[in-house]
Amino acid sequence: MIANLKIPKIELTAQQMKEIGDREIKLVKADASLGISQEYTGSDLGKYKGAFGTSYSSYTDYKRNYMNRFTTRNFGAKNKWIAKGDAGGWMKRRNAAYVGVQGTKIKAYTGQSVISNEVGFVNLTLTGRMFSGMRVQNAKVNEVEVSFANIDREKVIGAEDLGRHIVGLNRENREIIEDMIAKILFKEVDTWAREDINIIINL
Repeated sequence: MIANLKIPKIELTAQQMKEIGDREIKLVKADASLGISQEYTGSDLGKYKGAFGTSYSSYTDYKRNYMNRFTTRNFGAKNKWIAKGDAGGWMKRRNAAYVGVQGTKIKAYTGQSVISNEVGFVNLTLTGRMFSGMRVQNAKVNEVEVSFANIDREKVIGAEDLGRHIVGLNRENREIIEDMIAKILFKEVDTWAREDINIIINL
């Protein structure tokens, strides 16, 4: 006599995997805001070089000042060689003077909002674009892919090269995700256990 107990295969749906991916994004962002990396042990993202107010020229100085200018500076008009179109050859064109006014954004950040001027520790957040660009790229049964925007690819690679790991999950975050998955699976098992069990007995 053989008893066959039919146990259904339990899988995580694409929607459940998307929810897991969204949770991963929130965990990475929250850690970065506190200067915590996604290296396995959750080490610090590091410290900024230079102290504020020493030279007023370092990235640290400008970030602390929301990327605003410390002084007003007239860059003056400049001559620039340009092509003369279809006729060929070159000609000089005098560019208009550019004035950087104290308290306004430096040229590279004109028109951009700075959401963090934290310089006590590295949080890899200035305008916030890099982390706001994180998305669940692909979610399907038992799989999920989370990625940064392509425009920030080089920035992410540069951070990783400096030991500022924001790709992957550290140990604490892995445990949080594992617990989330366990709760989903437990709920599925509990639902299955409440159903009629089909036992086939072969003589």
